[in-house]
Amino acid sequence: MGTPDISVKPLVALAKRYDVIGLFCGEDKPQGRKQIITPPETKVAANALGIDVYQPKNLRSHNTISLVNQLNPELIVTMAYGKLLPKALLEIPKYGAINAHASLLPAYRGASPIQHAIMNREQKTGVSIMKLDEGLDTGDIILQKEINLSEECDASELFSIVSDIATNLLLDTVEMLTNNTVEYIKQDASKATYAPIITKDMGEFSFSADANRIVSLVKGLSIWPQAFFMYDDKKIKVLKASFSSETAEVGQIISLKPLTIAAINGSVIVHEVMPQSKGRMTGTAYIVGLRLAKGDFLR
Repeated sequence: MGTPDISVKPLVALAKRYDVIGLFCGEDKPQGRKQIITPPETKVAANALGIDVYQPKNLRSHNTISLVNQLNPELIVTMAYGKLLPKALLEIPKYGAINAHASLLPAYRGASPIQHAIMNREQKTGVSIMKLDEGLDTGDIILQKEINLSEECDASELFSIVSDIATNLLLDTVEMLTNNTVEYIKQDASKATYAPIITKDMGEFSFSADANRIVSLVKGLSIWPQAFFMYDDKKIKVLKASFSSETAEVGQIISLKPLTIAAINGSVIVHEVMPQSKGRMTGTAYIVGLRLAKGDFLR
């Protein structure tokens, strides 16, 4: 059970070693400017592997529970599925259900652990394999692996790293389950933190914010929805940025090559942007197009 690209590698790896009898994923959705109906990445992979695909809207419905009973899986594996499994489903498989979560639980329970770890400038995160229960990422931990986060790491890079690690940990976990060598560790609920779902409005910033905070926002939201600031009533998405210790008055253009704009406690080097209704371009090209110069203000 999984929907986005991060779940594809685990699906393919499990299918090579075991009999994957079905994929449950989210619905096909419109994407892009033309709103073309597009299947989830896992559905595309499952179709290529000859795996039956199911896209139920409601896991608690009689039809869905009846379907899973008919499939009679020995194990359910989930990663980034986006739906909580009811008790009726959890009790069907011989080995229960396990989930790969992109954090060191109980830290960052919830929908967006990768993005929030980067936005909060964590120095480390990780992957946890846990036994699923009815709660939100509250089940007993089976395996964990730590990931050190570099200053340059953005969400796109971390998603790829997590996918690789989750694949290996899931394979190890399934082997442990079948060999009856699993040891479960209860989570300390008092240490739980949460990573709520990402929304478009989370990406907005102004240069009157802390420079490191702005850069972390850009990196954390690099896949979607992208961080942005408003200029002349238009949304300017910042696709790539880095920190500079140079200082000036907030919003002042310190340099054109590369575009460097002063913020609080430093400045932001704006490498790449996407202005509203335009394509990707360098920060320098954007500023030159506005006919702004060094010393001018972007407010």
